[in-house]
Amino acid sequence: ITNAQSLLATAENNLHYTKIYAPFSGAVSAMHIAIGEQVRPITPLIELTSTDHYELRALVPIKQAQLLTSMKQPLLATANVHDQVVKLQFLRMAAKVKAGQIGQEAIFGIIGNSHHLIKGNVTLIKLFLPAIKNSYVVPIAAIYNNDKIYLIEHKRLKQYHITMLGRQYDKAAATKIIIQGEALVNHTQVLANQLPGAIDGLLVKVMPAVGI
Repeated sequence: ITNAQSLLATAENNLHYTKIYAPFSGAVSAMHIAIGEQVRPITPLIELTSTDHYELRALVPIKQAQLLTSMKQPLLATANVHDQVVKLQFLRMAAKVKAGQIGQEAIFGIIGNSHHLIKGNVTLIKLFLPAIKNSYVVPIAAIYNNDKIYLIEHKRLKQYHITMLGRQYDKAAATKIIIQGEALVNHTQVLANQLPGAIDGLLVKVMPAVGI
């Protein structure tokens, strides 16, 4: 009986070593062993990812990176993951730019539950920035050579230099350009399409808008 009790205690102790306890709650992101496989004490078994501290990373141009870090107020964003809208908040810029990388990584934290997210997924992040004073939105076709637009003054074209600040997408996914320029004021008429041979002083006729 004593021998049997000793064997039972040994078996129960060995059984204890067959159980693995995760150091935190999360999702198994990789398996390195199979059932029945013999392992050594230093053998990696699984990879575990904490679902409570997911971060999303987005590569942004250096100019926009400087804009994000200069903002004093919290910046919110959204991402569409598996047809679910995930709310985000900008946290910081990555401290290092990798070799050959064009731009800098912006890091976003997740607001709310992140348990349905999967590590390594690629998605589009929509960032909400505060309004910029003295800026205007024009169709992408209104931009000439990336830094010029034509205003219509007394039925003639007048070329002006502008600075492109970014892009805006409406509900129909149409791209518009956010611009700044000294000549721009409210109710200014802008040539909103690419006109072949557009030059200063060209006589044009403004057509009324037609609904479809």
